[in-house]
Amino acid sequence: MALRVAILLHERQRGIERRGYRIWALARRWEEQGIRVDRVWGPRARIDADILIPHIDLTVLPREYGEVLDAHPRVVNRLARDMSKRRISRNLVREGDGYEGPVIVKTDRNHGGLGEAGARSWLHGTLARLAPRLARAAPGLFGLGRARYLDPYRCPVFASARDVPAEVFRNAHLVVERLMLEREGARCFVRYYSFFGDRHVCLRRSGTDPVVRFDSSLEGAVPIPDEIVAERRRLGLDYGKLDFVMHDGAPVLLDANPTPALPRRVDPESRRQLVEGLADGILGFA
Repeated sequence: MALRVAILLHERQRGIERRGYRIWALARRWEEQGIRVDRVWGPRARIDADILIPHIDLTVLPREYGEVLDAHPRVVNRLARDMSKRRISRNLVREGDGYEGPVIVKTDRNHGGLGEAGARSWLHGTLARLAPRLARAAPGLFGLGRARYLDPYRCPVFASARDVPAEVFRNAHLVVERLMLEREGARCFVRYYSFFGDRHVCLRRSGTDPVVRFDSSLEGAVPIPDEIVAERRRLGLDYGKLDFVMHDGAPVLLDANPTPALPRRVDPESRRQLVEGLADGILGFA
């Protein structure tokens, strides 16, 4: 009998199959190998599968979905239920803690908080995507003190924590982190550690902005520091992506994502390495 895999999706994220998530490229590869892949929607869906993969694009897994994971014998990312910055980050800056270096402001929720807004409704998702533009156009009305959402690729950067408005530190939707860069000349670098079970790929990419996107220039494969593997274990991740830099010779975790994307603009070699390198990781859960 063919291996059966179920991908559990949020009941309100119906457009998710049209988006460039990595899981869809892996699913096509599995189907080519004779593995049956089903999409199931919502916590009340009937699941008839050997392996369950939750693909809920939210920072914190809702309780009712967690109960589905608890009831199934073989689950990918069973323990990965909270990827908020306040949980994963070791670089948080708090008001008055004496840190003097440059800082970056992010949302506590992943990807600018846009996933949570989209799960509420189409209207909330649209308004959330517009909110950062309004803030740039009229900062007096839509300043950081009131912000719930940010453009994840244009996070505010300050030369010092002293320059951050006090209301930002009191905004429960935002966090302030040390700006830890891996820089060579005018270019910034980020290392993307992608994994599925015992399979992994780690690619270094570069750009001119502090926030280096996954579809930016490919620099090549790089080794994975033991400290970053330990962070993966700490966060309970079987499948996903960790973003990190080498800062002053030490690895620094920037972000953790259990529902990583595979943008259409990404170079063909990266796409090939990720799909071919990670797909067989599913077999370790069989």
